[in-house]
Amino acid sequence: MPSVEGGIDLSQARIGVVADDLTGALDTAGAFASRGLRSRVMTAPADKIDPHYDGDVAIANTHTRNVDAALAIAPVHRAAKELSDAGWSRLYKKIDSTGRGNLAAECKAVMDAQEAVAAIVCPAFPQMGRTVVDGILMVNGAPVTEAIEGSDALSAISSDSLLNLLALEGELAPGLVPLSVVRRGTDAIRRKISELTSQEMNAIVIDAETDSDLQAVADCSVSYSDHILVGSAGLAYALGSLFRRDIEPFALNIKTISPFVIVAGSRHQVTKSQVESLASAGVAEVISVSPEPVLGKREERVVYSRQVMADLHRILSDGRNVVLEWEELERPQDSDSQEDATVLSNFAGLLVYGIARKMSLGGLMIAGGDT
Repeated sequence: MPSVEGGIDLSQARIGVVADDLTGALDTAGAFASRGLRSRVMTAPADKIDPHYDGDVAIANTHTRNVDAALAIAPVHRAAKELSDAGWSRLYKKIDSTGRGNLAAECKAVMDAQEAVAAIVCPAFPQMGRTVVDGILMVNGAPVTEAIEGSDALSAISSDSLLNLLALEGELAPGLVPLSVVRRGTDAIRRKISELTSQEMNAIVIDAETDSDLQAVADCSVSYSDHILVGSAGLAYALGSLFRRDIEPFALNIKTISPFVIVAGSRHQVTKSQVESLASAGVAEVISVSPEPVLGKREERVVYSRQVMADLHRILSDGRNVVLEWEELERPQDSDSQEDATVLSNFAGLLVYGIARKMSLGGLMIAGGDT
């Protein structure tokens, strides 16, 4: 790929991204867009690529984060193949920075669709406290299995080691480029990648602890047209810096007199703290929604939805902002976490749809990937 002063000649490569959930797709779009790259997200797996779209980045959301690995392969392969066939020749597999999801199965599916020799894997996102050291996924300096992200009810992490996660399905042979090599620069990284691939390793994990480390990974990756790049929004930021697009800075000046609604679907402690801060500052009134009646019988769910809708309408009619949050759910051992999440997400969606039809909202904010 020819280089030009200030970055890579964008006319020689368009970036196709395969993300496993909508949040990841939007995060990646934001990363590339912040570098001036025109980015578009296809919000559903069935969405087709507009043949007239002449942007820089096309992003497909396969919605496979929380499905069984066997069920993720076909939609991921299809999305990657459609992107590649449509001319998005450089494929980027967006993965979660904490290793959630079907890492091995989805990487292999994209590799097969592209007929790639290997995958270069680095989910680090130092600005968010996510790093990779000795192939171990770290969150704020601790192994991911010791962090709250590692105990996600829908997609728990089975290992701190990226090499172990990539080897799970038995079709990838992972190897490591350690931090000591990364710190010696891109030539050293390339030599190590060549050494590993010559030993028939096809999933190359690269350590990164800082933004500079991550940039070195991105700088090195553009040399490989027969490899796919696998990472989080962090690596997308670094990769985007290589592509030349000048943008004029701008500021949004949005004024609203109508109240807004926040749907806080995430169970992360940070989200809970943010909700508490909004409430204590008097910025918004919190409605805590109980999952039990929502997951119960249909009649119970209908009655409860009317109750919550009435509370929503009352608060918003008074001109006050609202935060919808979920109370903690005690799940029976035989419950289906994925099915429960779908029911709860649909319930929240119907609430917001219903209230938006009845009154004007000043804004809507949604937190939580499944929400």
